[in-house]
Amino acid sequence: MFKVLIVDDELDMAQNISRLLRPLGVETLIATEGEKGLEMLKSESPALVLTDLMMPGISGMDLLSEAKAWNPDLLVIMITGFGTIAHAVEAIKNGAYDFIAKPFSGDQLRVIVERALEQRRLKEENAHLKHELQTKNVGEIVGQSPELKKTFELVRRVAPMDTHVLIQGESGTGKELIARSLHFNSQRCFQPFIPVDCAALSEELLESELFGHERGAFTGAAGTKLGLIEVADGGTLFLDEIGELSPRLQVKLLRVLQEKTFRRVGGTKQIEVDIRIVSATNRDLLEEIRQKHFREDLYFRLNGITVQLPPLRKRQGDIQILAQHFLEQFNQRNHLNIKLGREVLNALEDYPWPGNVRELKNVIERSAILADKGIISLKDLPTELLSKEGFSLIEQDLLPSEFSLEQGFCEAKEQWIERFEQQYLTELLNQYHWNISQAAEKAKINRKTIHRLINKYQLHAK
Repeated sequence: MFKVLIVDDELDMAQNISRLLRPLGVETLIATEGEKGLEMLKSESPALVLTDLMMPGISGMDLLSEAKAWNPDLLVIMITGFGTIAHAVEAIKNGAYDFIAKPFSGDQLRVIVERALEQRRLKEENAHLKHELQTKNVGEIVGQSPELKKTFELVRRVAPMDTHVLIQGESGTGKELIARSLHFNSQRCFQPFIPVDCAALSEELLESELFGHERGAFTGAAGTKLGLIEVADGGTLFLDEIGELSPRLQVKLLRVLQEKTFRRVGGTKQIEVDIRIVSATNRDLLEEIRQKHFREDLYFRLNGITVQLPPLRKRQGDIQILAQHFLEQFNQRNHLNIKLGREVLNALEDYPWPGNVRELKNVIERSAILADKGIISLKDLPTELLSKEGFSLIEQDLLPSEFSLEQGFCEAKEQWIERFEQQYLTELLNQYHWNISQAAEKAKINRKTIHRLINKYQLHAK
């Protein structure tokens, strides 16, 4: 819970401000003298200070100066009266976050305070994430495979460049971790990193989330709301599942990239923004362009540099490294010393991992919970990793007809996996009469993965 310090020589005004801020869920502290305000500033460490500009003794301007000297990152909002706007502008130049003029409504006060606290929250979160990524390099994307090393090298080279980046890879390969690494190793690292899942919201909600809205823009819009594009100003906007954007939102995003301006929903004012966009997709956007589902001009704007994340099945040698890494994390969190059996490591290597790294992490944590005597054995693994059904395609001679020992191992394995995916998914969907939700539940994968595979192999109900 954030603390907000209110400094005003009129107790009634300070108490009224405290009451108006109650819906925001903050803890309010009150001081009726500038001297007392300074004491509470250092003893309570508030996230935000609301101070009257004109007070006897230590004025609001004096308090601002002392506050910024003590903590340069502290946010201070000036409360001004009639005729003191010029002084408020001076306060802004001296480091105040903003000002609000009396008389003001509860909505006006809450909007400005909420915006300030959101900035404070994002700064704290980004500082934490920056520290994490600096100590872990590229987060939990660990491994020694040549494919992954190439990806790491490209990320290191492109991160400092202020260009838009498109990350391509299957679900669960770690696209958001790459996006965070790009941000926290760039010149924008001290500014916000704002992730947005374009597949998680309806078109209308996503538009409001991205662009914000003005009061009265639609039913239920009780006040002005900042969009995530505006919140990301100076930093990085990460658009996950960019291929899910509707044609209308593609046009609006293209304008942001071209003009570096946008308007809130229901607004008329053009707002300037300076953002770097990192986008990610598990779709083939060039195919989406050919099918008229994605704009070619937007694609070339987003695709300054492409970072291709390899699926786990193509990262030879990384499965065991990742399994040990996730198990170490689990052990540290739970103060345990569980180990992996040799036969388990072999089973993990033989599985195609359609859910990639995310699926592997879930399997390790689940198996560690079930493990007896401190060792994960085959009986602790999910049945889909070991059941005969999982390997029945080999028994049915469903290897590709062009399979040959003349092929490289990875190429042959990739062909088998593609045949496996097509056959398994076709039979699964037919069994459930193409009910995607039931099929996803049975296969223990998410609906988006099934949709991706349907599009990949152009499957159709018979």
